[in-house]
Amino acid sequence: MRKRKWYERMSAAALIAVLLVNHGDMGIMAKAETIPALEENLEEENKKIEAETASGSNADEKRDTTVDSNETTESDLEKETATASNGKETPEIKRKMAKSAMNAEPVTEVMYSISQPTEGTFQVSGGSLTEDGENLSSLTDAFNKILSFGTDTNININFDNVNISSGAPGAPKLTKGCELTLKGTYTSAAEAFIIGSNDTFIIHNEANIKTVKTGSYVIGRSSAPNSTVIFEQNGGTVESVDGFYMYENDVISLNGGTINGNARGNGGTGSIKIKDGTWNGQLAHIKDIDIYGGQLNNTKDDTSTIAAIKECEEVSIRGGSVFAKNTKGKAFAIYMIKNTQLTLSGNIDVSASGTTSGSIYYGVASTYPVINAENVQNIGENFFVVPSDRTMEVNPVSNWIMGSKNNIEPRLFTDQP
Repeated sequence: MRKRKWYERMSAAALIAVLLVNHGDMGIMAKAETIPALEENLEEENKKIEAETASGSNADEKRDTTVDSNETTESDLEKETATASNGKETPEIKRKMAKSAMNAEPVTEVMYSISQPTEGTFQVSGGSLTEDGENLSSLTDAFNKILSFGTDTNININFDNVNISSGAPGAPKLTKGCELTLKGTYTSAAEAFIIGSNDTFIIHNEANIKTVKTGSYVIGRSSAPNSTVIFEQNGGTVESVDGFYMYENDVISLNGGTINGNARGNGGTGSIKIKDGTWNGQLAHIKDIDIYGGQLNNTKDDTSTIAAIKECEEVSIRGGSVFAKNTKGKAFAIYMIKNTQLTLSGNIDVSASGTTSGSIYYGVASTYPVINAENVQNIGENFFVVPSDRTMEVNPVSNWIMGSKNNIEPRLFTDQP
């Protein structure tokens, strides 16, 4: 994968700011609000340089000091910089570099579309393809065609009502690390995507994605145990019964939209962040959970014991809401294990409803880490702590929550056999 040069990854305005600050023309930080001032300063610098050039020696007058033309190339600037006196860039060279940055074309995202004119045929269009696009026999081939044009930019892909039935070629297998923004509608009989290399894959999702088969995850793996998936849900709806199976370095961020499905790690793997939107399902065996907005709900109608967050290692709740409901069985918002580190702060809305229910449940005969609630501002009236009889035998109430009389009032403690 070719890495773009530093100046190719920056906007013209940002590059101007870096040039001016790095070369001492302004003693300020290059913040976004200073860009107009930087441009004005650049124009003043231009006038000064023109005046200095007009009064210079005959040798200096022979040099071309005009920068209104766009013909100055990157190579020309590099050569002039390399031969500048004392190894320093002259004001003229700095002016040319800044002017070149202002005239540079901005780096744009690439947009492709995948449609399905017939069963088993996928048409790719947009981006670097011709107007008619190209017909391919599988989604893997469609993605390979798109990624063949380069993976050093954020690639936008729109699914035009793509539907993979059980008899068609499977989900796309990604074998090269990439960054994708997904839109449109896509339904898969099994996994939605399969990771096939130990690279990093970043997916910004705004699409409606559905996996039909029970036992299939949104993202599957194929001989890629050291791969990393960063999945950002920014809009649309992801619907999958089994949801996500998370590897060690995987990250799922819910910033908007809806996720219908569970997420689980393997003995404490992966990281989940909820900022906004709604997640309907259970988060279990996750290494790190941070909830500071949005909603996490787990709702059932059976005789099982359910939880919204179950047996996770580090849980921070500083906003949003966590809720579990089971009309025929037990329900708990957070099901603790002996190494769960739980931190509560801000306004807490953690509750549950069931035949037996509680906000926090201790079910094992063990001691538990103390819950850090020192920065809690308000706890909802439906906040209950539920310990089992086995827990009560080894873990006294005084060791459960660390807070103060100012922010934690005694709630209801219910014994649970």
